[in-house]
Amino acid sequence: MSEPVPALPIPPGSSFALMTSPDTERHATAGVHKPVVILPLGAVEQHGPHLPLGVDCWLAEAVALAAAEGQASMRVAEPFAYGSSEHHRSFSGTMSLSPQTFIAVLVDLCTCLAEDGFLPVMLNGHGGNRAAIQVAITTLGQRGIVTAGFSY
Repeated sequence: MSEPVPALPIPPGSSFALMTSPDTERHATAGVHKPVVILPLGAVEQHGPHLPLGVDCWLAEAVALAAAEGQASMRVAEPFAYGSSEHHRSFSGTMSLSPQTFIAVLVDLCTCLAEDGFLPVMLNGHGGNRAAIQVAITTLGQRGIVTAGFSY
């Protein structure tokens, strides 16, 4: 019979995806308050000829990691790079989800985190996502799930 692999030390405020399933269970029940998982949101879209398509997502992830750095009760989920960018579809390279699809994805991801004992916080780096995030927060609230969303 094989021995369980010991968990790697996960620095406070680091990536949620580095954790194992048992790590998440321990983290979700370790404190008095629900631990926060920040979900960075962005878009893959044009930013003119001078910036790469993924800049919104990369900046959201950087802000999330900086906010969570050293915070034992916070983790940062893998960024969700695709958002609502229909207004940029005429530019090559833009990849967009319909608002309905984007809302459904946000509701599903936040529901998973909440059901596992976490407080999901959406951190948005793309202006076109704002309305969909508000709809997702309202939908989640109607289901009894507390969440938050911020744009920088």
